[in-house]
Amino acid sequence: KDKYTTRISLVLGIAGLVLIFIGLGLGEFIPIIKRIWTSSMAIFSTGINLVLLALFFYIIDVKKWGKSLQFLKVFGMNSIVAYFLGEYINFRPIIHQFTYGLENHFPEAKILLLNTGNVLLIFWILWLLYRNQKFIKI
Repeated sequence: KDKYTTRISLVLGIAGLVLIFIGLGLGEFIPIIKRIWTSSMAIFSTGINLVLLALFFYIIDVKKWGKSLQFLKVFGMNSIVAYFLGEYINFRPIIHQFTYGLENHFPEAKILLLNTGNVLLIFWILWLLYRNQKFIKI
């Protein structure tokens, strides 16, 4: 079974790399444009997704390191909420209230502090939903 799952991971990874190169090659004729999802963009992004799928499949199913990635389950179980919170609600002013002193001492790290705080606050909201078994579905 281990050889079989390793082989699946390898095939997914190779297929992903092939699609990435095909997408980049097509990008010379049909530009890779995300906003209008050109065919080269679709092929390129599918390749990236397959490589990531192969990587996570290998880490979680072959190597059995899934327990250390439990935080991804929190995001995945309410991914619609995570997307909505990230796109439509700006938590940066709240984070700014807590990081103002650090921002003054490290002005070059201001954006990093605000964005990291934003992600952590969204994760906290998602964790509360996950802990209370509240899942938003469409």
